[in-house]
Amino acid sequence: MQEVLPVVFVHGLFGSFRDADMFRLLEPARASAPDLDGYGTRADRPVSFAGQIAALRNHIVTNHPGQRVHLVGHSIGAIYAFTVADQFPDFVASVVDGRR
Repeated sequence: MQEVLPVVFVHGLFGSFRDADMFRLLEPARASAPDLDGYGTRADRPVSFAGQIAALRNHIVTNHPGQRVHLVGHSIGAIYAFTVADQFPDFVASVVDGRR
């Protein structure tokens, strides 16, 4: 039986993709969507490219430990997703640019 890898949605400038109804549609895959710096639970943090990469990496490590994930990035979130995949290939199974 093939392992079902988690899906992580990476938002762009308009904020989180956290939607429990959408996540249920993806079962049995686990899905998550972090708040990056400057948004939601991290609204008080300054926004920087390095900070967004660190926030996304930390989300993966914390919420999906020991698993590779599929990253779905929207807008600037796609840039963060591709950067994490490049810098931490052991954490990422695939990257999708979700703009289309």
